[in-house]
Amino acid sequence: MYIKKLSNIDKVKLTIGTDLWHTETLNGKLYEVSMHDGPIGVRKPIDTRSFDQKEIFKSLAYPCSTALAQTFNVELAYEYGKALANDAIEKDVDIILGPAINIKRNPLNGRNFEYFSEDPFLSGCMAYNYIRGVEESGVLSCVKHYACNNNEFSRNFISSDVSERALREIYLKPFEIAFKAKPSTLMCSYNYINGVKASENKKLFDIARDEFGFDGLIMSDWGAVNDTITSINAGLDLEMPYSKEHLEKAISHINNNKFNLNALNRAASNVIKISEICKENKEKQKISMSIEDKKALIKKINDESIVLIKNEGKTLPINKDSKVLVTGLETNIYLSGGGSSRVTPLGEFISLTDSLRNNGINASYYQTTEWRDNKQECITDLKGCCFEALKYDYVICGIGENHTLSNEGSDRNNITLSPVEVELIKSLRKYAKKLIVIVYTGAILNLFEIEDYCDAILLSSFGGEYVNESIKDILLGNVNPSGKLTESYLSNIEEYPAYNSYHDEISFVYEEDLNVGYRGLINNNFIDSIYPFGYGLSYSEFEYSNFSVYLDKDRVIVEVTIKNNSKYDAKEVIQIYSSEITRTTYRPIRELKAFKKVFIKANEEKKVTICIDKLDLGFYSTGYSKWILNNGLYKIGCYKDALTPIIEKIIEIK
Repeated sequence: MYIKKLSNIDKVKLTIGTDLWHTETLNGKLYEVSMHDGPIGVRKPIDTRSFDQKEIFKSLAYPCSTALAQTFNVELAYEYGKALANDAIEKDVDIILGPAINIKRNPLNGRNFEYFSEDPFLSGCMAYNYIRGVEESGVLSCVKHYACNNNEFSRNFISSDVSERALREIYLKPFEIAFKAKPSTLMCSYNYINGVKASENKKLFDIARDEFGFDGLIMSDWGAVNDTITSINAGLDLEMPYSKEHLEKAISHINNNKFNLNALNRAASNVIKISEICKENKEKQKISMSIEDKKALIKKINDESIVLIKNEGKTLPINKDSKVLVTGLETNIYLSGGGSSRVTPLGEFISLTDSLRNNGINASYYQTTEWRDNKQECITDLKGCCFEALKYDYVICGIGENHTLSNEGSDRNNITLSPVEVELIKSLRKYAKKLIVIVYTGAILNLFEIEDYCDAILLSSFGGEYVNESIKDILLGNVNPSGKLTESYLSNIEEYPAYNSYHDEISFVYEEDLNVGYRGLINNNFIDSIYPFGYGLSYSEFEYSNFSVYLDKDRVIVEVTIKNNSKYDAKEVIQIYSSEITRTTYRPIRELKAFKKVFIKANEEKKVTICIDKLDLGFYSTGYSKWILNNGLYKIGCYKDALTPIIEKIIEIK
């Protein structure tokens, strides 16, 4: 369809959806595009035309984005996107509203379970591969939320006030990386950025298109548009969902010069382009993954995402001939984040007790906790459970959060465990021979309240409906844990760099600037009180040697030999960080620049080569309004996590 054939009124109609989930067809002239929530599972209402969205089709419940990122495995991110695309094809969905790639600046953000990391490079890499998996399968992706949607508190009205350099290096960087995968659509956020509404932020739209090479359609988050005309003029293409008031107002102003007609033509053309792409995709789409393939992928992601936090005296893996007592409601129920990412699970949830029993383990369950009014309370027989624990070799206790605590639209109140959870674990410690705690959570919790009372701790993010199958295999040693934290776990909320930054009813001031997450923690010497970004134990011990760093034209080449000194086959994440020594301005002490997950058999030695684009060692200069790479000395290091160096070298860039 040629844009010149349309009246201006028809063009305006194209820029606003027709209901909650569909685009305008102009009486059948265009293909009707359907779009639905899908960052961590396709969430499609049974009645897509109604504004009542209570009934949802059942769908595979995938591990949340935090879990996916904790794998540090970009190949799994690609397969994840591919699986979601297959689900979308089955459910007749053209655009998946995901991935969500905002930075985990504040651990209290209610939507953190939807996001990948506190680190922009890791977030961008995972998003890049997720997008490839979706788009190469004939479904369109929608990268969101552009930009600085780092809190849910008053999200429609509050301004994220951030410096230009932090904006570029931290908050826009994941989008810059993700756009290289050529996503078809981009969703703006609700909030204001430095006083300008995201849906009206011409500066950010221009950066996306002119600097980052984004050439798709830009849509609004649902209800994020205050004024249709101002938004279209600024660079927005599509307002979602339908608003009768906004459409009538826009049409009434079409002939009084309030619309920039070039902007209107661009917006309408982009809607037409997406419609034509979706129509063409529909004719070529093929299902390439069975339900069993997707279940196997979910299992693989959970296998690689679960983080072994503590393993005192090699408590894990457990002896398969032992007797095991399981308690804690979280081991028995499906847990997920709330809001647009909460899907209705397709399958029947398998409890941890049943997972163990199905694998020949002598396991029993004793109920000690229940949810009441969205709070966990110890309302059953704790005394009886403690006495029962004396009969068992291991006690496994589940704790965590549900969708009412990690939820779109509101922030969490704190990172503390409930008093009941702490009491439960302290009580069990008195009677259990070995106490293992499983943490089911989509966001940071203060694990230091219980650390001294546990022999082992496994951290599982919201892993979907089959998460306990992976937990069981890690407990039994069938799977060697390889997950790494993608955000730093502290013992005190006040130690987080962003926590003490000023905010009120008008704005969040990003006072920590570049020092988000581990970048700020290193500066503030909180080394002894956290499980840092990149942290995660294994049943194996790894030996690093023959570390070398050299320049090859425009690339920094890192080579290292790694040996698995154990009887277990293992996967290890090699993490490469950099710091500029002869700097001319402030640089964070350490920044992740590369990572690679490698499989190493028991007692095997493997040489690994990692390449870094030399320009990625640079910084964004607000003086020159561009990225700068200084000549001088740089430290390149291989680290166990963001705080623990293994081996480092200094190179000179000329």
